[in-house]
Amino acid sequence: VIGDKKGGRTSLLISRDPSSIKQLEEIAKNVGVPMKFIHIVRNPFDNIATMVLRGAGERDNVREEGAKASQRVRERFGDAVIDIPGHETILRPKETLQKLCDHLGVTCSEEYIEKCSKILYGAPSVTRNKIVWTEEQKQRVTEQMKKYPFLKDFSFDDFLS
Repeated sequence: VIGDKKGGRTSLLISRDPSSIKQLEEIAKNVGVPMKFIHIVRNPFDNIATMVLRGAGERDNVREEGAKASQRVRERFGDAVIDIPGHETILRPKETLQKLCDHLGVTCSEEYIEKCSKILYGAPSVTRNKIVWTEEQKQRVTEQMKKYPFLKDFSFDDFLS
């Protein structure tokens, strides 16, 4: 398994250096196993709000590099990429784990899924209402989201269920 706990770093690397995709292909070729990508997707409004709250950027300047990188990986590797809405790991852990195991082509026992599910707790983080948004800002983000199929199920007003 190659990756990072905070997937944004992987996306940032791919967005800054598109040749890194070729490096991933080379690793897969040398290791002799197919690559699989797990794309954890969060509502962009919550991502942006969290960045603003942490002082990492202004809403008007938040770049879509991560989404572009994710789209490039998807275009290159197709079905090797699975999208997992981040909130699903908390709200429906067993189903999400089974989906991941199926994607990876591994058998996961009920005991494994049960044990993993027990360590997941809490509630998904929803930060979009912790900052003030203008209608123009909401519309701009909504328009940008339309470029990426993996963001189609998100909006400013929809909350997790």
